[in-house]
Formats: sequence, structure tokens, C-alpha cells
Amino acid sequence: MIAAWQRARQLPATGYLVGSQQQVLLKEATAAVSRYDEEQKKNEEQKKAEEDAKTRAVATTPQSFDGPWRKDRTARCAVASDSVSFNGLTVRDGKFSYTSVGRHHEETCNVQINADGSFQNSSCLLQVEGRFTGDLLQLNYLSPSYGACTVTARRGQ
Repeated sequence: MIAAWQRARQLPATGYLVGSQQQVLLKEATAAVSRYDEEQKKNEEQKKAEEDAKTRAVATTPQSFDGPWRKDRTARCAVASDSVSFNGLTVRDGKFSYTSVGRHHEETCNVQINADGSFQNSSCLLQVEGRFTGDLLQLNYLSPSYGACTVTARRGQ
């Protein structure tokens, strides 16, 4: 190995170091170790930056609202006492649908949930708006028969 080092520097390939060669070799080795340490530090910093970016991406990724929302459900309307029922709903791919049944109509409407959990559907006869917050759903609508209604439910069966 020493002879190869000597040949690479066009020195006599004796396989033994003299004092001046030893000093050059130590100087070159110190520089090589410093470069290696810098590369390792740079790689570690890059890896940490990538991990931090992944962590931030996960933290800013909108939560999924998918699944059933039937637990602890209530429906309260201004005019109706306890005669209003709410069977819950199921969210799939950030959407849910509901069916409004009246004396002379039956209409099914689809609602898209925004990334912040809010939703609003003003294109159907029975207009709804509300928000998913954590494991709580709050939905509001104006019923022709019962007035202003508020529905709540929690995630789960």
C-alpha cells in the first residue's frame, strides 16, 4: 500500500516511508478525514431536513373524515320537540350524501367536505352547512316543517 502511494506521487516505490514522506502522508490523511467528516455532516443535515419536511407534510395533511358518523347523534329543531330523527351518515372520499323527503319531493344531495372540515350545500332544496372538527360533526339546516335544525354526531357506529 505504501509503495502504491509512492508510485502515485512519482517517488521511488520502496514500501518504506522516510520522514518527509510521512509528513506529507499525514497531511493528506488529515485533509481526507476532514473532507469525509464534512460529507458525513452534510449527509446527516440533508437526512434531517428530509425527515423534518416529511414531518411537516404529515402535520399539514388534511385529516380524513371518512367513516361512519353515528355515535351520540342528536337532532334538535326550533319547532319540533323530539320528533326529528337523524340516522347518522357515512363519509367516503371526503364526501357524503343525504336524502331530503318532503310532502311532494324526495331529493338526494351530495356534499364535498373542505380540507378544514367545513361543508356547505346550497344547491339542494334542503340546504346544509356545518363542520367536522376532530371526532365531532355539527350540521345545520333549515327545515320547512321544523325551522332551524342542528344535528350533531361523533365518529363511530
